Formats: sequence, structure tokens, C-alpha cells
Amino acid sequence: MAQQDATQPGVGIALASTHTLTVLFVLFSIKGERFVIDAASIVEIIPQVEWIRVADAPPHVAGVINYRGRPVPIIDLCSLLAASPCSRRHSSRILLLDHPGETGQGRLYGLLAEQIIETRKYPASGREKFFLPPPASAEAEGEPLQRFDCKRFVPKNVLADAFALVDE
Repeated sequence: MAQQDATQPGVGIALASTHTLTVLFVLFSIKGERFVIDAASIVEIIPQVEWIRVADAPPHVAGVINYRGRPVPIIDLCSLLAASPCSRRHSSRILLLDHPGETGQGRLYGLLAEQIIETRKYPASGREKFFLPPPASAEAEGEPLQRFDCKRFVPKNVLADAFALVDE
């Protein structure tokens, strides 16, 4: 049997049409409101470990953790977006993300959120129909979900406050 060349017209198209490309999202809550974040933007999800509180830190900055020898600031999303700290639950976790910064050199920061217990796959094309940017939300599989955009929900001044704690 002759082997087909993938560069032949129509071969790649047929393969692509038989497989649906999906994107993995992590679901979490902020005081009962459900959000999804693209898993590709997350460096790691870690348990809610003890952090060092900094006395003059803004209320939305929970503190600093030691992550593999590096100080990493933690932003409490519940404090930031709902004016009340995240509950200390087994399902509360820290999402570690990489912030490119002004120089392009990445810096880690953590987002503390509640009920990080599930992942979901959505089709890569047309996934916007499953959730809409806030403040609107859409029904996806029976529950309201909002797509979490770090640039929208975590303003530059909040990141600056957080990074100032580890730069001192």
C-alpha cells in the first residue's frame, strides 16, 4: 500500500476536519461567581500555602510566598473583585501566572481563588459562544461562566503593588 504524502492537496484538510481542536480551561469561583481561565496562561496551580503578610500591603495583596527559592506576590481575587478575602477552603488554590513586564522578562505572581476543582475543554474555534467578557455572562453547560482576562481584572497598578512587595 502506497503511503500518502501530507503535502498532497486535500490530505491535510481531511485530517483536520475529522479532529476538533479543543482548548483546556480551569474553572474557579470568586464569591460564588464562576470564571474560566485558559490553562495555557497558567504556570502551575498550587495549594493555598502559608504566605508572609506584609504590614503596609493593600488589602487585595494577600502576601508573598517562597516558590522554588523565588519570592512571589499573591493577589487575593476575592478581595480585589468582591471586597472580601477568599475563604480558607481545601478547594481554594493559587494560580501561578507569568507577567511579561515592561522589559519582556517574565515575573511570577499568584492569584488566589476559590473552588479551583475542575477543568473543561471547549472547541478552539467558536468558543466565545460559551462565555462572554464581563459584565455579561453566558450559560455554558447550565452554569454562568465568565472568561477571566488578567489584563482586564488585574490592572497594572495592582500588579505594581504586588511586585513592589518583592522588590523591596
